Amino acid sequence: MKLLIGVELHRSTFELHNADSVYNLTCNCCDIFQGWGKGIVILNGRNLGRYWPVKGPTKTLYVPGVWLSQGDNEFMVWETDQLPAVKTLKFTTTPNLG
Repeated sequence: MKLLIGVELHRSTFELHNADSVYNLTCNCCDIFQGWGKGIVILNGRNLGRYWPVKGPTKTLYVPGVWLSQGDNEFMVWETDQLPAVKTLKFTTTPNLG
């Protein structure tokens, strides 16, 4: 969804089959890949945090396990700067501290 010049809101859903397994992770993070500009990430209606990989320091966002639901979950990314060619977010157990 295009909001303003250079500002876009992206929405994606994913299905979590076993929500209990999330609580067993040492660190549950959302990895912001290189190529994204700057913006915020919203998970299931809650502000997960802001990112700006070029300036840092945030390259991964902590995902509290209680914010995830068994079944459908929704990510929204409000990008205010630039978009990568491939728009990808991933879960990882290791934070990227730069």
